[in-house]
Amino acid sequence: MNAVTSHPGIPTNATLASLNQNGISNLPPARSEAQLELQVHLTTIVLTDENDYYECEIAGKVRKKYSTGAVYTYLS
Repeated sequence: MNAVTSHPGIPTNATLASLNQNGISNLPPARSEAQLELQVHLTTIVLTDENDYYECEIAGKVRKKYSTGAVYTYLS
């Protein structure tokens, strides 16, 4: 293992897109239950070439911007 990898074969700066070749994930076998759960989740994500965007949804309502106060109000 060299200084640029966090796991054998996976660079520390890897992205999901860089680990996906022609729709096939190139992940090493999971070695723990937590890694297995993560891999199961990652294999359900559909990668596209579209730009990413974020939404703040609280109680089923999408908000125009994130509000910590709204989150705390919802949780209380």
